[in-house]
Amino acid sequence: MITPYALFLTQWLIGVGALASLCLAMNRHAWELSKLDGKSRLSSPLLRVLGWGQISLSFIVSVALQGWSFGLVSALGSLTLSAVIVTMTVTYYLPWLTKLGVVSATLGLLVLSGVLIVL
Repeated sequence: MITPYALFLTQWLIGVGALASLCLAMNRHAWELSKLDGKSRLSSPLLRVLGWGQISLSFIVSVALQGWSFGLVSALGSLTLSAVIVTMTVTYYLPWLTKLGVVSATLGLLVLSGVLIVL
């Protein structure tokens, strides 16, 4: 049996990675980030597909494990918390956004694989 905390952690980590990808796909934030560190940015369409794919994965896993009623509410709640974290990062610590997105998405997929192995 999977605990709700592990599932929420998975959704939250994947959501942070997804919203960071979508944020970096925006021209404004990508330009500001490239201006700060002088590095070239990733392709915007690739980041958009990656971000929406991660959000879809989060919703699919949530609905599959918790059902339509509680799964959608849980997915939206974790996505809201992810949006707050990404917004605060963009506002105050923009150079950390890329690292935050990569680390959280990787950890989220690792936790998700552990959750699926338990099932």
